Amino acid sequence: DIALPVVDTELALYAEHTFGHAESVSRPWTEGVHAIALRKRAHAAVALQAVEVLWDKVAAKLGAGVPRAGRPLRFLAVNPFDRPLAGPASLPVGHWEFNERELDRGARLVEEASGREIPCRLEAAPLGGAFCAWLDLAPGEKRVLELRPDRDAARRLDVPQPPPPPHPLAEGGETILATPHVRIDAAPGEGVTRWLAADGRDLLRADRPRGAFTPVAEVTPLPDADAACAARGAMGLDRRGPDAWLAAGSASALSPDTGGAVFREASLRFDLPGAEDCVLTLRAWLDAPRVDAALRLHKLSRREPESLYAALPFGIGGAALWLDKAGAAVRPRVDQLPGTLTDFYAVQAGFALCGPGFGLALAMPDGHLLQLGPLAPGERLLMGDPRLAADPAHAYAWLMNNFWETNFAADLAGFHEFRFAVCWGAGLAEPEAALAACRDLCAEIRCLRLDA
Repeated sequence: DIALPVVDTELALYAEHTFGHAESVSRPWTEGVHAIALRKRAHAAVALQAVEVLWDKVAAKLGAGVPRAGRPLRFLAVNPFDRPLAGPASLPVGHWEFNERELDRGARLVEEASGREIPCRLEAAPLGGAFCAWLDLAPGEKRVLELRPDRDAARRLDVPQPPPPPHPLAEGGETILATPHVRIDAAPGEGVTRWLAADGRDLLRADRPRGAFTPVAEVTPLPDADAACAARGAMGLDRRGPDAWLAAGSASALSPDTGGAVFREASLRFDLPGAEDCVLTLRAWLDAPRVDAALRLHKLSRREPESLYAALPFGIGGAALWLDKAGAAVRPRVDQLPGTLTDFYAVQAGFALCGPGFGLALAMPDGHLLQLGPLAPGERLLMGDPRLAADPAHAYAWLMNNFWETNFAADLAGFHEFRFAVCWGAGLAEPEAALAACRDLCAEIRCLRLDA
């Protein structure tokens, strides 16, 4: 297909070394800086458009149609893989028919072949609504689902209710989510403090410095604006100045779940320097030991060297850490050459913790740098250094930085969302299975609207 080489070319140009102009830090207001930044985004936009064209062609061959009056509320859920795939699926309905067909009053989701009803939950979606369900599909399975408007008021348990106003987290902590598979507690300041599996084990490290998914801001101060380049050039391997400061987000308020089918959801609001509206949303699924997390924030602009991290303090006694690298499973600080960096690692889908009879997989679809070295300024330890044995290797997702002027945007301001997904259980004790679960957590069960 002609779109495939377009995708390859445009993504290669987007990923090429020079992301921004060489003056993006020293003279960020110049025309050349803005022009190159726009050109880079244009490469990504063209690639995305080509991917959407490919998807439209595939969907049409599978029976999807364009929007039209009277189109049936039938959807085809597809598992394109040669392995089973279980996870959430979303069935969106646009605004022009959502209310007219009374879907705003609720609906039943029925599997067409068997007539079996599948629990679903209505969510707000752009200019309409989406019905969320948990599906378990066999390898290569295609399943036809039908939405049937439900006008029975007694059954309308999952119509979205106005969310209750956020309330301050209880002093001493409180349970913010509970399902048959997990209980999650949070406390003021620290955020998520406990992650209890069904067998009672806490999946968070006892020596964690911060709660799960707590955002952490890091800034190297500048004596004046003219030192923006000099400060970056002097950082070396440390990637932070000797006077850099850290500030972890402080959890202050909770938006609790309103109840319903399919999942439980709660949101924590964090006060974070340099950001507005910083919110962590956790969604725990009722049908599986899985939690999806989304860290959303409005980032303010600053010229100093800065980074944003999210704490990932998960731990299992006796477990080894495995990274999903491109084409290989790697144990950091074990399976690497002497003299190589041990601070951060690029990952493909995420990482896994594999221990005796139990494992955990954590997917990072929006951030592919895993930080294991200390966040405090200081000497960086390389592979083979005996002092590494005493380093706790606390894990963070390294989500943003503005260090290298030609590699990354110097301005990180804007609205951002970083997603994560965590699953755990006895079936993830082996790295092959756990890293495959990482990749599955990044996959999506696509539901396309059928034409007839």
